[in-house]
Amino acid sequence: MKRLPQGSALLAAWFMAGLGLVMSGGVADAARYSPPHRSGSIASAPNRTSPSAPGIAPAIRPVPAPSRTPPSPALTAVVQQYCVVCHNDALLTGNLSLQHFAVEHAPEKRETAEKMIRKLRAGMMPPPGIPRPSADTLLALAETLETTVDAAARAAP
Repeated sequence: MKRLPQGSALLAAWFMAGLGLVMSGGVADAARYSPPHRSGSIASAPNRTSPSAPGIAPAIRPVPAPSRTPPSPALTAVVQQYCVVCHNDALLTGNLSLQHFAVEHAPEKRETAEKMIRKLRAGMMPPPGIPRPSADTLLALAETLETTVDAAARAAP
C-alpha cells in the first residue's frame, strides 16, 4: 500500500470520514448529503460514518492486504458481472465503459483504474440498490488495482 505524506493522509482521512453514503436498501439521494460545515477546524466536521447513524454505511477503508488476494482474472470477472451492467459501450454511464477493462491490464488504462479506485474506496460503486459483491471483494479489487497501477508507475515513472 502506498504511503502518503502526513498532511495528505490527514486530508484523505478527513475526506473519507466526511463522505457519508446512504447504503443498504435505499436509493441514493444527493440532497441528503450536505458538505461538512466549516468553522475553521477539521474536528468540527460531523462524523458521517458513525455506526449509530441510521442508513449510513462507512466508506471502504484501506486495511492491510489479505494474505490471499483473488487473482486478477477473477477480479476482472467481478468487474464484468457488476460494473459492465451500467458502464458499457452502449450506455456509457458516467461517461465510462468498462466493457473491455481487464484488471491485469489496469496500467494500460491508468486513468480509468484511478477513477475506479476512487469510487470503490469511497463506497460509491456499485451504487445503493444495485447488486454488489461482498465488501471483501470490493476491497480486494481496489487494492489490486492500486498495487498494479502503482507498481507500473514505479517501474516507468
